[in-house]
Amino acid sequence: MKSYKGHLLVLISTFGFGIVPLLAKFSLDQGMNAETILTYRFLIAGSFFILYCLSKQIKLYSDFKTSLKLLMMGLLYALESSIFFEAFNHISPSIGQLIFQVNPIMVAFGAFFVFKEKITKNVVYALLFTAVGCGLLFWEPSAHVTPLGVFLVFLSALFYTIYVIVGKKMLKDIAPMVVTTYTTVACGLFLFAYSLINGKMSLITTPSIMGAVAMLTIFSTIISILTFSMGLRILGATKASIISAIEPVITVVLAFFLFGETLNWIQMIGGALIVMSILVIEMTFGEKVLPFKNDKTELRD
Repeated sequence: MKSYKGHLLVLISTFGFGIVPLLAKFSLDQGMNAETILTYRFLIAGSFFILYCLSKQIKLYSDFKTSLKLLMMGLLYALESSIFFEAFNHISPSIGQLIFQVNPIMVAFGAFFVFKEKITKNVVYALLFTAVGCGLLFWEPSAHVTPLGVFLVFLSALFYTIYVIVGKKMLKDIAPMVVTTYTTVACGLFLFAYSLINGKMSLITTPSIMGAVAMLTIFSTIISILTFSMGLRILGATKASIISAIEPVITVVLAFFLFGETLNWIQMIGGALIVMSILVIEMTFGEKVLPFKNDKTELRD
């Protein structure tokens, strides 16, 4: 029964993360800019995580140097999130989400170059699956795809890789929930300042946008992070990560129903190969590699 509960918690989390591209696309189509959406998302979520840590008596402050490192993590994630959201002005949610799934492979290679961690056969297989899968995705594309959109998603994945690698190197002894709290708050503050300086900050007045931002903040950020964290304790990192591999599938299916996006059969094969690469790479990570990755209380898109 406990195992079933763990599976359900991870599925809830995965669903929440899987709808982020759809919420981004919807909000952008309604005339909102990425900076405004993300400012609300991270400031509200950050405030919640501060209260959560205080209620659980989790110590948030250690020293000034560590706090600066945590704030830098927030800046990295603010860049990654802004680029990821902006990409959906130029690419469909389903294709964008599938492309973003190259990030575990980028993390594996980053860990090889930075920490001299071994590149296993599974990582090589995953790289091949992903390369072929991405090639098939762009074969007679039936969804909205532009070179700029593809570039922005890859750039977003690169910043996320740097976020994970830097976090592992600098913050390996810091509790994941503390990292999440600092990153969310810092993200919100950086984006708020940037939006004000550049005149991009605006009030949300329409019910539809309010609903999208509320869902993005409450369900796709707060609830998704907490449910994955709880499911992780029950199932362990390997099983939880494998279940979360269906995230792009959720995005593709919902994009079909909500936006009428369709993938031709060649693109479906490409998407399936990318999902296979995620499964292969997650089984490689197992229980011991990349504590940031496995704890999963780090932020996700």
